[in-house]
Amino acid sequence: TVCVRDDGPGIDSEGLQHIFDRFYKGDSTHNTKGSGLGLSIAHEIAKGLYEKIWVDSKVGSGTSFYFTLHH
Repeated sequence: TVCVRDDGPGIDSEGLQHIFDRFYKGDSTHNTKGSGLGLSIAHEIAKGLYEKIWVDSKVGSGTSFYFTLHH
């Protein structure tokens, strides 16, 4: 299992429900570039390789993304 963490503002529970949805961009308050496809593509790749990907986040405490790699 690989974990990638940050100490940013975190993601609220509503955002977590949609984090792997296509075209979902959680932070609509900023003028950020991007299509909202990155995490959806990562999820599809993991699924296609029979791996798992998930996220854990709390507002004010950062976010952790996890994924498995089997050999």
